[in-house]
Amino acid sequence: MIVPLISQIEVEFIIDTLEYLHKGGRCSSVQHFIGSLLKIRPIVKVIDGAMISTDKVRGKREKALLQLLDNALAQKDIMDTEFLFVTHSLASEEAAYVKQQIEQQTKVNHVHITEAGCVISSHCGPLTVGIVFAKK
Repeated sequence: MIVPLISQIEVEFIIDTLEYLHKGGRCSSVQHFIGSLLKIRPIVKVIDGAMISTDKVRGKREKALLQLLDNALAQKDIMDTEFLFVTHSLASEEAAYVKQQIEQQTKVNHVHITEAGCVISSHCGPLTVGIVFAKK
C-alpha cells in the first residue's frame, strides 16, 4: 500500500559541511578536503532510495538555503497542496524561514517543521535543512 506512494515523494536537502559524510564513508578524503576548502554545500535529493548530490553551492549557507527553496518553488505546480514538511537538524531558524517562504509563495495548506531523526543527523550533521512533499 505504501510502495506506490514512494515515487510520489520528493525529498531534497542541503548539507552544511562534508565532515559527517566523510566520517560516515559517503565522501572521500579528497572530496572532503576540496569541498571544505571551497566551502561547497551539497544539495542532495533522495532518488529511488539513494542519496544523490544534484547540485553544489559554493559559499555561504544562506546561498545554499535559497537554492534549496528555489528548487522547491520551481516544482510548486506539481506539489500536493495538503502537506509539506520542512525538516532540520539543529537549524530551527532556517527551517522557520523556509516554512514562511513556502507558505507565502505556494498554496500548501499545512507546512510542518520537523526535526530530522538520528540517522539523518548523524550522516549529514547539524544545520541540515530539507524539504519533503508529495507530488499531485
